[in-house]
Parts: sequence; structure tokens; C-alpha cells
Amino acid sequence: MLVKQIYELLRQAELVETLEEYSTQWLNKHKSTASYLIHKNKDLSTNAKINCLSNINHHIQKLDQNTLQNAINLSIQPTLDRIKKILKNDIFNNHTNQI
Repeated sequence: MLVKQIYELLRQAELVETLEEYSTQWLNKHKSTASYLIHKNKDLSTNAKINCLSNINHHIQKLDQNTLQNAINLSIQPTLDRIKKILKNDIFNNHTNQI
């Protein structure tokens, strides 16, 4: 499930510590959203995916603007790029399947 995959990638890059933080800061949803989706075996809505993609892009821009931070956190940029690609592919594939 995408909700778990993205959370694990963010957690491994030390960009998020809890599902509550992931829900509020990355998905722009209620603090229990990710826990609920995982518990109910459901995945992210298109809106949550777009919110997460927007937050990923924002963090990438911040890293690009701060080369010192980028040098310190070399593993973050590839992780954010990977998540961005995953989300874009998923959103595109789901959208084309609905047409």
C-alpha cells in the first residue's frame, strides 16, 4: 500500500517519526488518517497523494536552496525524488484508468 510505502521511506530518511506527524505534515490530513487507512487496509486518496507530492516538492526546493543542508543530508534528496516519482506514477495511472 502506498500509504505505508511512503511513510517508511520518509521514516528511513528521518523526515518523519510518527504516523500522526506523517498524516498532518505530509498528507495535510487529520492526525489519525494514516493509522486509519493502514488499519482498514485502504490507500491514500488522490487528494492526499497530491498534498504529499506538494509537500515533497516543497522540501526538495528547500534542499536546493540550502546547499549546506543538502550536503549534510545526502540521503534525503534521493528519497524525496523517489517518493515524488512513485506519487506521480500512481496519480497518472489512476487518473488514466478512470477515463
